[in-house]
Amino acid sequence: MLFRLLLLSFVWNGALLTVTWLTLSVMFLRQSDATFAEEREEHFSELMNLVRLDKAGLLSIRRQLSDPRFSVDLSGYYWQIENARGEILRSPSLGSESLHLSSQELSHDSTQTRIVAGPSGDLVLLEQAFRNSELAQWVRVGIGTDKRYIAALSADFERFTAIAMAVVGSSMIIGTFGLGLIGFLPLVRLRKSVGDARSGLTARIPANFPTELEPVVSSINELIEVNQAHIYRSRVQAGNLAHALKTPLAIALDIASQLHHETKSDEAANLVRQSERMREIIDYHIAKIRSASHSGAIVTSTDIATSVQNVISALSQIHTERTFSVKLSEECPFVKCDREDFDEIIANLLDNAGKWSKSCVCLETRLDHGSVVILIDDDGPGMNAESIEQAFKFGERLDERRPGSGLGLAIVRELVEGYGGRISLGRSPLGGLQAQVILAAAK
Repeated sequence: MLFRLLLLSFVWNGALLTVTWLTLSVMFLRQSDATFAEEREEHFSELMNLVRLDKAGLLSIRRQLSDPRFSVDLSGYYWQIENARGEILRSPSLGSESLHLSSQELSHDSTQTRIVAGPSGDLVLLEQAFRNSELAQWVRVGIGTDKRYIAALSADFERFTAIAMAVVGSSMIIGTFGLGLIGFLPLVRLRKSVGDARSGLTARIPANFPTELEPVVSSINELIEVNQAHIYRSRVQAGNLAHALKTPLAIALDIASQLHHETKSDEAANLVRQSERMREIIDYHIAKIRSASHSGAIVTSTDIATSVQNVISALSQIHTERTFSVKLSEECPFVKCDREDFDEIIANLLDNAGKWSKSCVCLETRLDHGSVVILIDDDGPGMNAESIEQAFKFGERLDERRPGSGLGLAIVRELVEGYGGRISLGRSPLGGLQAQVILAAAK
């Protein structure tokens, strides 16, 4: 937005200063023309007063013009006088050159101004003819100045004003940038605060903003509170639903297990299987409800090291013959995921690796383009491509002899995708399976 403001300021100020420069240049050119015209008229009046025509009709002047430039060779200041008999008087500045005075008849005391080719360039020539009544002769007087003087003055003025306008324009742009920067600083801080809240680093937007932004800050904080309340209600409802279903189901499963233990009947065994199947379905859909509650919501961040340490501490008591090694990147200490959900993701993957590994399980994290990449490797038998596709399906178990419900990877995928992340399985450098989870890093 600041860039657009600077661009608009640059275009507007540039156009305004350009128009100002052109207007001043035109005004200066007109004023220069008027000044030189006035100067020519003064020199012309002086010359007219100096012209003498004796009784024999010979032309002469009493003295040279007072302006010394008329005496300097090819100075650009010239005068010339002609009579009807072809006599010509010239200014010393003309040297051997002549001015081309008009052959057109002029009425007595009338003047004309025109542009002619002079000895040193284009010339603005002022002419007048008068008749000597005693000798009945016409005398034509012309005086002129080179246009290059006006052009040089105009060029100097345009160059000076262009530099001045550039300085003024630069100052205006710098001033606009400074004012814009000062004005936008609170917005930049607000953006960072919203990003911190979005990443879960802070729970609310702080209130230390200018008065003009207080309504915006208040509205954002209200939105955060509504979002958090929505997540809380979703979790409570999911927990209540799980409790309401699992309690009677646990009782039914316990009764079915006792019945099967006592009777060994196929009906009792089938009842146990169906009860366990119902429990798996409940766990899976509860995970989906929790995952959906985070879609587009503001979530908190989780300390990866603390979560991993707690999960491994618990799993080490279960998989006592396995070694768990951890290598965490210092570039990404936090992940954008609720603590409870992140614990479940890591626990499911590490537990699955512990079940299938021979001796060791490795967890590693790294930062990649703003995302946390979590790699969990084991040295077990691994999976082929067909088994990998099957592993994510709801309730699929690749080996019935191993404990589990077949829901771990399905639940993990639901949770990871609920946070906008990705999960994939592949071959591990250790020879077994590698699970890769990608989640957004919290700043």
